[in-house]
Amino acid sequence: MAIFEETKIKFSILVTVTFLFFCIGVIPLLVSNWKLISINREELESALRESFVNTASTVSSRIADYVNGYRQVVREFAPKAVSTIESAKDSGSSSEAGPLMKDPNVLKMSILNTEGIGSFLRKVNFQDPKVRDLELESFDAALEGVSFIGSPYYDSIENLPILLIAEPLRNTKGEIVGVLSVIVSLDPILEMITEQSAGGTQVYLVDSAGNLVLHPNRARMLIRPNLSKTLIVQQFLKTKGRVSSVSVYDEREEGGKRIQIMGSDSAIPNLNWGLIIQIEKEIAFASVRAMIRESVKWAVIFAVAAALIGVYLARRISNPIQVLAQHALDVGRHQNFDKKIEIRAGNEIRQLGDTFNYMTAEIKQNIVSLQNAARENKELFMSSIRMLAAAIDAKDPYTRGHSERVKDYAMVIAKEMGFNPEELERVEICALLHDVGKIGIEDRILRKPTNLTPEEFEIMKTHPDKGANILAQIAQLSDIIPGMRAHHENYDGSGYPQGLKAEEIPLLGRLITVADTFDAMTTDRPYQKAFTLEFALNRIRTMMEIKYDPKIVAAFGRACEEGKVTLHKPSRPRPKQAIGTSTSPAQQTRLA
Repeated sequence: MAIFEETKIKFSILVTVTFLFFCIGVIPLLVSNWKLISINREELESALRESFVNTASTVSSRIADYVNGYRQVVREFAPKAVSTIESAKDSGSSSEAGPLMKDPNVLKMSILNTEGIGSFLRKVNFQDPKVRDLELESFDAALEGVSFIGSPYYDSIENLPILLIAEPLRNTKGEIVGVLSVIVSLDPILEMITEQSAGGTQVYLVDSAGNLVLHPNRARMLIRPNLSKTLIVQQFLKTKGRVSSVSVYDEREEGGKRIQIMGSDSAIPNLNWGLIIQIEKEIAFASVRAMIRESVKWAVIFAVAAALIGVYLARRISNPIQVLAQHALDVGRHQNFDKKIEIRAGNEIRQLGDTFNYMTAEIKQNIVSLQNAARENKELFMSSIRMLAAAIDAKDPYTRGHSERVKDYAMVIAKEMGFNPEELERVEICALLHDVGKIGIEDRILRKPTNLTPEEFEIMKTHPDKGANILAQIAQLSDIIPGMRAHHENYDGSGYPQGLKAEEIPLLGRLITVADTFDAMTTDRPYQKAFTLEFALNRIRTMMEIKYDPKIVAAFGRACEEGKVTLHKPSRPRPKQAIGTSTSPAQQTRLA
């Protein structure tokens, strides 16, 4: 029978169902969320680009309007300033300058002749030397006939962002007679930039060299860093004159960390300034990261839920199957067909359990039928063997029942030696059939009451081989033929038909030899009367290692001493001196 080996499960139902639920419940969620996040990211980036471009264009236009408005006011006031110089009146007492100075964003106005002499109207007394330098720069430029607009400047003393505008003053002949300069506050522009710098967005102004000039952080305006190495400012410096440009990405080092920046630039119309709008990518896409966090959170929740549901459903499936598998093993190993499996389920697994119970019941019935048939066949087989043995024994009235008795003695010896049931069965069959070859021996030889002649004895010696040839036609008896054939072999090698010696003789043959000899010695024969059990046992012991295996004789002796051997026919004790006179060597060969 093949030994059953439990199959090693590579992927249990629990793992499979859990993985399936994970794939169905979580992976589509992750894929869809990732797709939505990508779409939202692209839409957000597009919206930011558009917003930056629009804001840059709008704010730059407002800045240009603011500056150009004051430039136009200065130009319109220039003729009045010329008349003031020509009449040598004090512009400080001129009523013409009153409306201009009433503007809250005009901080100082200067009307000077070509010698730099004139009048000043001021709301702020600027002490910063740089302001004085800007005034000299504007005066020189105006004397050369150039309308001057300086770069925005942050006066750290007054804490004011300012812009200086200057116009040359010409008389009716077109001659330059002086300079009109005005210092305008850029606080409205700074407020505008500050308002736009909300939610992480930074809006600032750079000049034509890339220097920072206006920034919501006043501390940065004091430093006036040069930003020409940043991609956004570089783009402005390369495309001066354009109203706006598309957004670009940039990186900067801050606190030892690389920060990605998204931004846009716009040139201020008619000015050499650039408006820069930028935002850190991390801030810009904060909503995307929040969406990713939410997606991950819900993915984890769904994954846990899917795993729990998968485990629950998998156990609903796997537990009954494991019960069914264990029950099948119990049935196979212990042949317990009466035990019924009970599966509490309302699906196909319960149907499988009911089917299994029906199958085991049918198997039990079939096994019982097979066992009965096997028992009947075995009984028929053994009856046939006994009939054949009886037929053999019937050829010689003196050996009637011999095969049955040899079988009984052989079984006693085999049990004493600890043979298993299968081995005992082979001993029984071999003992019953050990003389089957005598069917081929003539009755005149078998029934001869006197000693056999040498020629007759040679014929008698052929019965083991004849028996082996007869039984060779039956495949089921192949394992007993060697023992049956060797039941006349002697332990010292003097036996027949092969002259085998000691362990060369099959164990069955050595065992049958002792049983066969014992029966021959304890039953009446034409050439001798039956011996007693004790006499026969002692006689056999004297022949150990000559005719018989000592181990088998020892086992037979123990069985006799324990009363396990019973003679089938009462024996008569004979005088010890008669033994030697009534049994010749030729007769000794017929004891078996």
